[in-house]
Amino acid sequence: MADAKGQDGLSHVDVLIEKYRHGRSIAKIERDAGLKAGALSAHLKPSARGKSTSVEIIDRFKNALGAPLLEVSQAFFADAGVQLIPGSPLTPQAALLLLAYSRLGDDRQRIALRLVEALAADQADTERPIPADSIAPEISVTPNT
Repeated sequence: MADAKGQDGLSHVDVLIEKYRHGRSIAKIERDAGLKAGALSAHLKPSARGKSTSVEIIDRFKNALGAPLLEVSQAFFADAGVQLIPGSPLTPQAALLLLAYSRLGDDRQRIALRLVEALAADQADTERPIPADSIAPEISVTPNT
């Protein structure tokens, strides 16, 4: 089974919640949906992450968040290491970046794209190995005896 959280501690379900929470806490989302306390949060505990989830739980999140069923299902399945739709799924971090990008206006999206491209170019430059022939040979400063 795949680890439900990525390297930054985010899961696909975390990104889904971030997208649809609109500034509300999980407790507020539960109250707004008329659910008992813990109806959603119990499934967000580390011990419950990445485990198989029932259709009832997926439906509960779908209704409480107002999110499409496919999107909620994909998040839970991705955290359990199951791919619903063929292709390379985004990591939670990449999905969060895409979400933040989609919230920007056109001008700021262009700026963000240029910034990411500059970061990628800088990283490529710093990761490029130095050719061996560009390094001066070692010179001994002590006489040979």
